[in-house]
Amino acid sequence: GATATLTVYLSSGGVFNSPTPAVGAPENMGTMTVTFTDCNTGVVTYDFPGLGLSGSVPIERLALDNIALCEALQ
Repeated sequence: GATATLTVYLSSGGVFNSPTPAVGAPENMGTMTVTFTDCNTGVVTYDFPGLGLSGSVPIERLALDNIALCEALQ
C-alpha cells in the first residue's frame, strides 16, 4: 500500500555499538504515519501526545532512480 503507520519510541543512555552503558527501556512516544500520494511526493503525519506535539510534514523524492518501476506498480 501507500501508507505505513509506525510506533515511535524514545530511549536514552547507551553508546553507539557498545553494550555499556545499558540503554534504558524505550518509552512509547506516539505514532507516525508515512503516506505516499504518488511516486514523487508524500506526507509524514505525527502525533506525540506526551510531548504535546502533532502535525504533518510534506516529503518528496530525492533519488530519481526506480521512478519507472514505481509508476508501473500503480
